[in-house]
Amino acid sequence: MASYSVVEAKDNFSALIDAVEAGEEVVVTRHGKPVVQFVRPIAQAVDPEWAARRDAAMARLAELRNRIPFSTVNSVDIIRQMRDEGP
Repeated sequence: MASYSVVEAKDNFSALIDAVEAGEEVVVTRHGKPVVQFVRPIAQAVDPEWAARRDAAMARLAELRNRIPFSTVNSVDIIRQMRDEGP
């Protein structure tokens, strides 16, 4: 378990977060006494409705990518076509 003073933690906060995400426990001390312990990252929950919309959009993009030759159509035209066709 790594231990850092408040000043060290402040100066290296991103690195401490990375360490916790990698499974390491981190203790922050003030005047040599532990005051905070980072134990584990918060689980990343995905809203099922959002995930379904994301997957549908990705499938639609893949469909368009396979249907439209990129050599003759630019991204602006693809987006316009998606907008005009609707869901």
